[in-house]
Amino acid sequence: MEKRAMTRRRFMTGALAGASSAVLAACAVTPQVVEKEVEKVVKETVVVEVEKLVTATLSPELEGNIIYTWWGSGTRKVARDKALELFADRYPRITVQSVQITANYKDKVLTMIAGGTPPDVMQTDNYDITAYAAKGTARPLDDLVQRDSFDLSIFWPQSLEEPTWEGKLYGLPFMGSPRIVYFNKDLFDAAGVTTPDQLWEAGEWTWDALIETANALTGRDASGNITQFGFQADTWHAALAPWIWQNDGQMLSEDHKVFRENEPEAVEAVAFQQGLIHKHRVAPKAEEQEGIDLFATGKLAMLVSWRGSCIVYRSYKFNWEVAPMPVGPQRKVTLYKGNCMAMTSDSKQVDAAWTLMKFLESKEADLLWVMAGDAVPTRINLDVFMSSTPPTNNQYFFEPFEQDYAQFLPLNPHWPEWDTVVNQKLSRVFLENEDVGIVMDELKPEVEAILAQPF
Repeated sequence: MEKRAMTRRRFMTGALAGASSAVLAACAVTPQVVEKEVEKVVKETVVVEVEKLVTATLSPELEGNIIYTWWGSGTRKVARDKALELFADRYPRITVQSVQITANYKDKVLTMIAGGTPPDVMQTDNYDITAYAAKGTARPLDDLVQRDSFDLSIFWPQSLEEPTWEGKLYGLPFMGSPRIVYFNKDLFDAAGVTTPDQLWEAGEWTWDALIETANALTGRDASGNITQFGFQADTWHAALAPWIWQNDGQMLSEDHKVFRENEPEAVEAVAFQQGLIHKHRVAPKAEEQEGIDLFATGKLAMLVSWRGSCIVYRSYKFNWEVAPMPVGPQRKVTLYKGNCMAMTSDSKQVDAAWTLMKFLESKEADLLWVMAGDAVPTRINLDVFMSSTPPTNNQYFFEPFEQDYAQFLPLNPHWPEWDTVVNQKLSRVFLENEDVGIVMDELKPEVEAILAQPF
């Protein structure tokens, strides 16, 4: 009974935190080792390259005292600290109080706002930006963009959709990416199995091919016990979105009032992920990955994740690559999700805050994010992005923009609430192997009650 309770808590913790696949196992690669290695790369390579670019003079007389909140550690912290050093050199009369928040980020930012000490600039997950906008917490940026003729064409146009609410822009895209398949190339080579990128280029990377490939990469001992898994199933709500879309399903109606994940197309897609765990047995159950990162330890061949995972995976002692998500039964589509920088509506330092936001989108700062293994929303360092390896298949991160097959979550001010409710019920689907249709039918009235509430 205790084992089940622990497993359920683990499932919910992963789902509500975004089910990050980059958590390091203590028995494999420790966070300290990763941080040491990536900091070395940033300090010895990124800093040198960035300092070559710092030549422009941008209004050093501007004054202000601003608070900037953000999250991140390891290479992201090193890159952020260096960017703020460059900003201080460029704008010596603007003082930036850098507030790194490592846990419960949103709650702590809201506490700062309620306590009368709001951040002027806040890194914001796009899950939350529409709620900030609807509640008046975030300041629209359109007047500042127009005043300064700020060039929004530096961004992939699609990345501007998430931080836009009711026709107004509330954030500048900062990091983010399409969902993409990471695979352990060494495992594929050892098994003599065609890799996902090769299948994609041949037009053969489909759901059926995923099952076949994952089965070929799932290892068992003489007793039939699984020793290596072929694929990591997506079991949290947002990650299920592209699978639903690939099967021509939807999460909500266009007006965001009707829950549609109980319709056959969506149910079939969720059941496909459930089947990878419980039917085909090519993906691990929750208890089979308790306390260990299977990908880090070489016991998982494929998983789906974001561009930011490169930051951690570059420290792994095996060869890995990336490929697009498989093409679904109905169409080719993937999920794009990002973060942005927003300005709080209570900021009294608008010009200084806006200057920091623009600087963090500059060529110099963006180069820091790219060479550290992060970023995708901007196009200003695309040549560097392409040569920042591994992986070598970097084109797959921006191909969904160029070919217009990136899609976005139906984010609205109620997203955090109804997403939480769905994730709670999904534990029954993926832990207990309950009927997906029954669970989704139960969710429909609960979710629609949330969606019917005023913002």
